[in-house]
Amino acid sequence: MQQIENFLSKEEHKKILDIASGENISWYYTDSIILEDKNKNDFMFSHAFFWDNEIKSDYYETFVMTIMNKIQHKKILRAKLNCYTKREEHFKHGFHIDAKQPHIVALYCVNNNNGYTEFEDGNKFKSIANSVILFNGKLKHRSVNQTNTKQRLNININYE
Repeated sequence: MQQIENFLSKEEHKKILDIASGENISWYYTDSIILEDKNKNDFMFSHAFFWDNEIKSDYYETFVMTIMNKIQHKKILRAKLNCYTKREEHFKHGFHIDAKQPHIVALYCVNNNNGYTEFEDGNKFKSIANSVILFNGKLKHRSVNQTNTKQRLNININYE
């Protein structure tokens, strides 16, 4: 697992940030971060780019392919934009894997905030704008909400 800072050009990153934090992207409420762990205080908003072998968003090229053009891959399995809302205290979601099938995760951090991604082994990666965290999809991880910004925005891409 590794985090690569300044992953995209400043122009590419700004375009993604402006759209993701703007008023024109559609957000869909998700009642739980982890399907198996229905915590009454656990929720998020997301925007699907690629799901069930289908492009689901007009922003697929702008978001997903801008990132994946810099990552060697065979096939995209799933891609979405996550939006976590500000909390008074850091809220730690449950540990999980994104999919049962073998995959790699590219987690692109859209904005700076004090939220983070934590792995079961204790490794933590800060939300640093324009950085990508790459890791084996079989590693259990969790998201942790931020307390210092209205949104924590990241793009989660599962691929082979």
